[in-house]
Amino acid sequence: MIFGVAYWMFPRFAPDTPRRSERLALMSYVTLNAGLIARAVAEPLLALRRGELWAVVLTASAVLQWLSALMFALNTWARVKAR
Repeated sequence: MIFGVAYWMFPRFAPDTPRRSERLALMSYVTLNAGLIARAVAEPLLALRRGELWAVVLTASAVLQWLSALMFALNTWARVKAR
């Protein structure tokens, strides 16, 4: 939700000079939600000590969330930098 609000609030540019990527925004959204879903599943199961698989899934979820934040920052930076 925070990414969406920030993406909406930062200044927009003219259609002839867009400084953002809709594709990168979508990839950021997908990786964030995939990471959140993986975390919601893996964290409780890891707490129950059901195997090393859940530790790997939990680590992968953190990587997905980090990548999502990086993609968001890259996509938003041109909008912030112009001000």
